[in-house]
Amino acid sequence: MEKKGRENRKFQGDSEMILLEHIFKQLHAPLFFYALKFIDDKEVAKDLVQDAFLTLMNKKPFSGEIMNLNSYLYICVRNNCMNYLNHKAIENSFQKETAQFLIENGTD
Repeated sequence: MEKKGRENRKFQGDSEMILLEHIFKQLHAPLFFYALKFIDDKEVAKDLVQDAFLTLMNKKPFSGEIMNLNSYLYICVRNNCMNYLNHKAIENSFQKETAQFLIENGTD
């Protein structure tokens, strides 16, 4: 009896993976081009889209928690892009402040 339960869970997991693969194949390119509207670097855009799919997989998308996978992924990609841009702005600001400090105080 316990073995049969494990087989059913495995089957559910397999069918969910097949569905996720289908969603990935269908939405990866549109999400990538959407990310490129925010990010000029193709590799970074690709990574941010992949991160969105990893987030989706960790959310157990078929548990009823996410109502619209399409919208969820677009929002996730947008948020990933915004977070990346904010992080880059902070990095750039820090680099400028450090450079200004070194110019004003010299390097010994």
